[in-house]
Amino acid sequence: MKQLKISYPKILIPIALFVAVLSVNSQPSWSRGIQIMNFKHEEGMRRIKQALQAEGYAIQNEAGDFMAGYKNNNTAVIACNVSGDKAFINIFVASTSNDSNVPGAERVRLQAQMDKASNGGNNPVGTVQATWATQADSYRGKNGQRFSFYIPPGGPASGRLWGTDTYTDDSSIGLAAVHAGLISLQAGGTVTIEIREGLGAYVGSVRNGMSSNGYGGWGGSFVFVR
Repeated sequence: MKQLKISYPKILIPIALFVAVLSVNSQPSWSRGIQIMNFKHEEGMRRIKQALQAEGYAIQNEAGDFMAGYKNNNTAVIACNVSGDKAFINIFVASTSNDSNVPGAERVRLQAQMDKASNGGNNPVGTVQATWATQADSYRGKNGQRFSFYIPPGGPASGRLWGTDTYTDDSSIGLAAVHAGLISLQAGGTVTIEIREGLGAYVGSVRNGMSSNGYGGWGGSFVFVR
């Protein structure tokens, strides 16, 4: 039987970086997992960046075979090593949280992001692969920061949507983009939002065939960057 070979020296750099993180922080809990996937190195690195950003990590280190990101008390390092037609994805997560379950849960979420299928190249690097149910409330508090999303074709005619120009962060980003005239339900597309503080009231309206609702005070919102 033909055996796959992993180039272990390439994995040593992200491991060394991860160990450095462990030495800086006071005995953090940590988790490691590996995925074997069918794609090339370029696709692997694209997905790594997408996965980290989708889970709210700020990327601080980026090299040929790995990326490292930081979020609150958590540090994640993801390495991509390719052998033949197989990509070996190593995910390391360390956390100084008092909850020892945190790094494992973070790793599982990152693995789920890595599993998401490519959209055929429509999703540029740094853009989150979204659905029509994707909301912005997971980014609440990141005021002033911008995030891009690829919305697939074939959206629903209605759904969660409050506001006009400024939308509540629990609104569908895709439906808000249709309401704002940036994309269509049929074609979808890529949009960029900026996270804002919540407003005391949100105004409903009908625009571009999409109806949004009014609402009172809500703790988080977003606008589109055109």
